[in-house]
Amino acid sequence: MVIAFRNWCYDVRIFRIHKMTVPVISIGNLTVGGTGKTPIVEYIVNYLQKSGKHPAVISRGYKRTTHGTFVVSDGKTCFGRADETGDEPMQIARKYPGVVVVVDERRSRGAAEALHRKNVDVLLLDDGFQHRALGRDLDVVVLDGSDPIMDQPVIPAGRRREPCSALRRAGVVAVTRKPVSDEMRSFIKKYTDAPIVEVRFKPGALREGGKMKEVPRSVLEGQQCIAFCGIGNPQSFVLTIEQFGIQPLDVVYFPDHHHYSMSDVQTIIERVRSRKATVVLTTEKDAVRFDESLLSGIPSPLRLFYLTIESEIVEGKESFHKLLDSTVRRAA
Repeated sequence: MVIAFRNWCYDVRIFRIHKMTVPVISIGNLTVGGTGKTPIVEYIVNYLQKSGKHPAVISRGYKRTTHGTFVVSDGKTCFGRADETGDEPMQIARKYPGVVVVVDERRSRGAAEALHRKNVDVLLLDDGFQHRALGRDLDVVVLDGSDPIMDQPVIPAGRRREPCSALRRAGVVAVTRKPVSDEMRSFIKKYTDAPIVEVRFKPGALREGGKMKEVPRSVLEGQQCIAFCGIGNPQSFVLTIEQFGIQPLDVVYFPDHHHYSMSDVQTIIERVRSRKATVVLTTEKDAVRFDESLLSGIPSPLRLFYLTIESEIVEGKESFHKLLDSTVRRAA
């Protein structure tokens, strides 16, 4: 009831919605936990850049240790550490050095800061579906096809953030990880006529921790691997590395957005020694939380690698691209 009342206040403009001078595209979801939102943000960043646009990414910076406005990247230089900025904003800033990335719990203030940077002509609002104080021209809502939303009650009983009727605000629905079942398609169409895009995640580049330099897959041949992660959907990471052709001896799990310490490094090393592993593999999001001091705790010749994730649109790609193009043109 509280959520419905809050949404109504925005619908009838009792609560103020800040409009920006450039197009705003929000990428969000209806549940807490990992639906695969960040790879889709990166997909849109990459697409817009190839289209000649200069996007900026605005995020809350979930579980960061700072408050207020923090410029993670001004489009030239990255600032701060992952614990100060949030891991996902830092990941995007490192991966796309020409993109402005700003974190702020008040997204409208962060957006205004981003627009002070030269050439920014479109804003991507990361995890912004529920943050209605900042106006947007397109809402991309991400649903995990392996965890049907219709089976999830609202917080605190479950993981859903809003009633399912919130899908009426969606401009496009991206279903990840599994094919869109007839049941899910019918469920989505019950609330919205927005196009449905089917997205798969596939292994991208293999990189060595701390260096960000791509290394060939052959460096893992014949190696015994221990994996670890602290993400919202850890099983998705296990499936990804198996797709990459790796069967880990063991996987060490940490909470989502976990701030790693030397004690955690020792936990990983102990698992490595007990299983006689020779390499450690993690996610890109976890890798950005490993600073030089933590990397120094990994004894030679043990090496830490991380695997990037890429989004592949297997259904609705052309219509999705047209929708992005028309949104940017219409709102400009």
